[in-house]
Amino acid sequence: MGGWKGLREKFYKKMSLLIFFLCFTTTLAAPTPKDCPSLLEKADSCITRAALFGDANIPRSNEEMDVHCSLGQEYSSCVKAYGKCLKPFPRQILYLMISNMKKLMKDTCDSETKRQEFLLHSKCMTPEKIPRVKRLLDKVTIHLNHIAYNVSKEAKIPFICCSFFVGREEMEREVTEMCESTETKEWLIKMMERAVNDAVDLACGKYSSIQVCRKEIPEGMETLERIIQDQYFVPQNSSFFVPLMAITEDLDD
Repeated sequence: MGGWKGLREKFYKKMSLLIFFLCFTTTLAAPTPKDCPSLLEKADSCITRAALFGDANIPRSNEEMDVHCSLGQEYSSCVKAYGKCLKPFPRQILYLMISNMKKLMKDTCDSETKRQEFLLHSKCMTPEKIPRVKRLLDKVTIHLNHIAYNVSKEAKIPFICCSFFVGREEMEREVTEMCESTETKEWLIKMMERAVNDAVDLACGKYSSIQVCRKEIPEGMETLERIIQDQYFVPQNSSFFVPLMAITEDLDD
């Protein structure tokens, strides 16, 4: 995999200016260790709400879009506050997430065309379908919990990369059933990919498709696909954020 030092150096170079900006502009006092569990809980809640599926509050009108867009800074500040509890490498991963989250919201919120595109494609995700979307997000969390606590440090990056491709297949299958429009399916998948492509491109290297993953880590793929099957599925009480931070902390040791 080229070694964790090499991977960290890539992140340091890519993120140095962004990190300087975020650190320079924040006015939050450094938290004490006793503050960190509550900051993690708040960050997890903000990630869930920013993803729009925590309370099934997907905007359905221009007025609701205005409310969602107005909360972007609140979401990013909430997540950024937890960064001061992290060591340098996981903090850079976190800031990359914040940067992508803010860019996605800005691109959608600042363009009238993108707003209307969002409202058009989100119509298929009616309130009764939201539990299916939440189930998809829970599967991401199940994967990351498994990787955080059951996979060796050396195998974590391949497993995360391959988990992305398993999740993409799951999303395609669910969206095809939920939404009749092919354009909507493509739009939703594109939105997911935009949220994670920077990290995937930077870290995944040869693990570039589900076919490669099945060839390179067949037993790992069998596990990733098995633990999200209906008979093993367990609803999650938190988002993917908590295990993802645990993984990055482990990689920094």
